[in-house]
Amino acid sequence: MTEEQSFVTPLKTAEEFRKLVAEGDRPAIIDFWAPWCNPCLMTSPHFHKASVKCHERVNFFQVNVDEPSTAEMMQTFGLSIKKIPTLATFYKNSVIDVHIGLSDYNQIVQMAESARKKIDRRLRRESQGSLFERFMKFIKGQAEAAAAEAQKEEAAHVEEGCSVKESDPESACGAEGCCGSDGCCGSEGCCGSEGCSDEGCNDEGCCGPDGCCGPDGCGDKNA
Repeated sequence: MTEEQSFVTPLKTAEEFRKLVAEGDRPAIIDFWAPWCNPCLMTSPHFHKASVKCHERVNFFQVNVDEPSTAEMMQTFGLSIKKIPTLATFYKNSVIDVHIGLSDYNQIVQMAESARKKIDRRLRRESQGSLFERFMKFIKGQAEAAAAEAQKEEAAHVEEGCSVKESDPESACGAEGCCGSDGCCGSEGCCGSEGCSDEGCNDEGCCGPDGCCGPDGCGDKNA
C-alpha cells in the first residue's frame, strides 16, 4: 500500500495541527512515528490501508517526531509522546484513545471506528440537550406573550370604566352591570364622574331601568 493509495496526511506544524485536528469537524487518528523505528515502519502500511476503509468517517494523519517543527507542535498542544509507534485518536483538542506499540490493520480500524462511535454519541447528547433548551425557551416565550396580552386586555377594560369584571347584585348598579372606581357599566349606559352617558343624569346620579338614582332613590328620567 503506497501513500498515493491512502488517505493519510502528514502533519508538520502547529498551524496544521490546529486547522486539521483541533478545529476539525471529524475525529482524527494520528500515527506518531520515526524513520529509524522498525515497529513504526511495520505499522505504517496497516495505517495507510485502514485509512482507505475509514477515511469518510475519520481523518488520518502521521507525525514524524524527528521533524524539527514537530517539537513546537507537540509543545503548543500539550502532546507528550514518550514511545513510538503511538497511535492516538482526537476530537477537537481532546484525546479519545491511545495505543502504544505495533498495530495491525484490524486494530487500527477498530480504534478509528470506536472514536467515531464515541463522538457520534456525544454529538447526539449535545443535540438533544440543545433541542430541549430551545423547546423550553419557546414555552417561556409563549407564556410571557399570553401574560402580556392578558395585561393589555385588563388595561383596556379599566379604561372603559369597569375595574371589576363581574356584576354585583348588591352594588348601586345591580346585577346587570359592574361597579368600579370609574363608574358603573350596565344595560342603560355608563355612570362616571360626568353622569350617565345614555340617560343624561348629572354627576350625582346613576343610570338604571327606572331612570336616574340620586341620594333619595330612583326617580324618573328627568330627576
